[in-house]
Amino acid sequence: MNHLGMTSNPQPTPPESTLAVTAAAMIGLQAILHLLAAATMRDPRMAVPHAVAWLQDVLLLTLAAATALGLRAAAPKSVRRWAQLAGRVGLVALGMLLALYPRTLQVFLAAPANFLQTDAAAAGVFLREYLGLGALWPAGLAAALGIWAPGIAALRLSRRGCLLAGPLLLLAAVTLAGEAPNPIVFGLQDSLRQRFAPRTIPRLQPTAAQAALPLPDTVDWIAAVRHARYDHLIIVVLESVTAAEFEPQLLRPDGFFHRHRDHLRCFDHYYATNLDSYTALLAMTCSIQVPFRAYAAPQRYVAVNNAPNLVRGLGHAGFAGLFVSTYEHQPFVPHRQDWSRVLDRPDLGDLSAWVSLGSNRMEAATEDRAALPAMIAFLRSNQRTLVMAELVYGHSPQWRATMGLTSAQYAEVYLADLWDRLTAVGLAQRTLVAVVSDHGDRSRPADPDNYRVPLVILGLAVEPGPDHSFRCHLDLQSILAHEMLDVPLPPTRSGLDVVGSTERWIYGRIEADGRHVFVDDSTGRVLAGGLEPADLHRRFQNHVATFNARFIPRPGIAD
Repeated sequence: MNHLGMTSNPQPTPPESTLAVTAAAMIGLQAILHLLAAATMRDPRMAVPHAVAWLQDVLLLTLAAATALGLRAAAPKSVRRWAQLAGRVGLVALGMLLALYPRTLQVFLAAPANFLQTDAAAAGVFLREYLGLGALWPAGLAAALGIWAPGIAALRLSRRGCLLAGPLLLLAAVTLAGEAPNPIVFGLQDSLRQRFAPRTIPRLQPTAAQAALPLPDTVDWIAAVRHARYDHLIIVVLESVTAAEFEPQLLRPDGFFHRHRDHLRCFDHYYATNLDSYTALLAMTCSIQVPFRAYAAPQRYVAVNNAPNLVRGLGHAGFAGLFVSTYEHQPFVPHRQDWSRVLDRPDLGDLSAWVSLGSNRMEAATEDRAALPAMIAFLRSNQRTLVMAELVYGHSPQWRATMGLTSAQYAEVYLADLWDRLTAVGLAQRTLVAVVSDHGDRSRPADPDNYRVPLVILGLAVEPGPDHSFRCHLDLQSILAHEMLDVPLPPTRSGLDVVGSTERWIYGRIEADGRHVFVDDSTGRVLAGGLEPADLHRRFQNHVATFNARFIPRPGIAD
């Protein structure tokens, strides 16, 4: 014994306690990760979601440990050692998986997704392009702790600790009554809900059409654009400003747009084709709708970037192109090869005067106004320009927690600053600005309201007033042609086929009169609406086949 009265060589942890000690280590690590994440966010509203998510971590890890103990007890003595090892490996693997999400919980809550329905391709894109390999360190820490936990004396469970486990688990069980903030529990809840609904619509097939009709190309107005009313075209894509916020806040009587109402047209029946940014941007720039989930397997539609598009067409007419995003890393730029310049946060220089945030690769960004000086410099250095600014403010709830402004409030400040800068350098009269709002809740892809994204066109030669015709991203080039060349506006649409977000392949149709229908391809369920789902399936199947025939060389690559 040493001078503290403790044995210098403590007895090894009994085999039956090893799993419990490992689970306790994982539970403790999760508590630390949740506390660190909540502190980093500096948003007191996140305290409760982190606490509930941790309680559900406790429940998952306890159930995993209990299952492993049961399997060990039921195993023959000759293989009990291996059953013990398998149980520990499974428990540590669960701990590694759980360790990955506390830092991204805020993002998950903004758009809940069933990770159990995420394929390997989508998971790979999310890890490589958004989180980055550096985000894996919590999983590595969980693995190391899981390996060494049985040898750490402080982790040995006391009788008092075991007594506390009962009420803790009971409290965790109570949290299952609502929608879980824990991604694994949410995935299990969502999968169980879907399991009890039978398939009614056949699965979409990836085969190419035998006689595919050509998809629309860029509208035929580029050749005449040398005689356009404007020398500069700026397209601003707002982030997290939904239609429900755009209209009452940005179109209010004392707002920026109202001050310019004599030179402003608002398309209030304008819709997004897709609920994800990248595929929506492609629809805006080349008038082609991608019928697939945006980030599940981008190789399915990468060839669309080579199709005739707004950037290339205006480039041939003498317009220099600039794509602007203040993200640290933006891998999904439409027609990247056609822009004269792609500007990201590393290109902005000194950012000390601007707010920057982001604890992971996906959210690392600086506020959008930081790019305005570079944008104005680009316009001034080129006689004619096309600029597309994909705003980042609001992509994470941390922006509002940090700056105290909603996404709509910040957009107002951004647009006023942009116009003031254009005016100060004498470019306002020669510039056409198109502002499109963001889609609605990505976690509710069967709600047609989430696809409506009002479009505002601002320019000194714009005929003012509202436009109530049913149009979408596929019409943007024709709308811009109308404003720049005074050609007729595109005809109103009778309806539009739409695609939900990456998490699940949900497709639907929205009619101009508001009727709609949405189908989940993975389960074959009709999610909402009164239109005939079989008609939608036939229509969308033809869309997929036609798209594949044009953009995928070998049928079947899009399986």
